[in-house]
Amino acid sequence: MLGYQWGYWYHPQNYGVLFPLPSYDSYSEGTCANYSVLDLELLTDEDLAENVVYSIYNDPRISKTDKDHIKIESKEFNITLSGEAKNRSSKFFAYMDALQTPGVNDVDIKNLKINLPTAYPNHTLN
Repeated sequence: MLGYQWGYWYHPQNYGVLFPLPSYDSYSEGTCANYSVLDLELLTDEDLAENVVYSIYNDPRISKTDKDHIKIESKEFNITLSGEAKNRSSKFFAYMDALQTPGVNDVDIKNLKINLPTAYPNHTLN
């Protein structure tokens, strides 16, 4: 089997000339023990924003309509949540999901507004 699988390279010896693998020794000797660190080094802002989207969409505590109205932006590993939520719990859980996503440095929720019921049309909560 060719390729990388769970920290070991599998290839016959004669493939070393055809397909040079410069980091084979580091994987075989176990010098790269923490693969999650390598994953975070290769992470881009687009990947991070996508991971936050998955984290929020997989949270059953946030309603579907709130999930559709929350917008996610990533810049230099800082996440900005904007849009609207129906209640404070959705805002809180979206914040916690974003903050607990690996690779996130900080989460800004200033632009994520909470809609009050229609009985109070002129008021908004932050």
